Amino acid sequence: MGIAKRGTRRICVDRVPYRWVARELLPGLRIVVQAVEWPGAVLVLRTGQDIAARHVRPSEVASAIQAARAAGWEPQHPGPAFEVTVSL
Repeated sequence: MGIAKRGTRRICVDRVPYRWVARELLPGLRIVVQAVEWPGAVLVLRTGQDIAARHVRPSEVASAIQAARAAGWEPQHPGPAFEVTVSL
């Protein structure tokens, strides 16, 4: 499953381009990330904190992408969403 391009932001981590979007939930925040070149499994970052989506910094998203890759997220392969709880 992919994410719609509308409303997403681009970020490049380790020379790989991604698209991401943050949505406010009650409680918390959900950030969905997908690779641009080979859209496979999406990364879903969840926070338990009530943070406005506009306050999410790209550097925080980049760090979370690197941590998810180290934990086994393979964005180039199709599959279920890789969900991670993060603290921003």
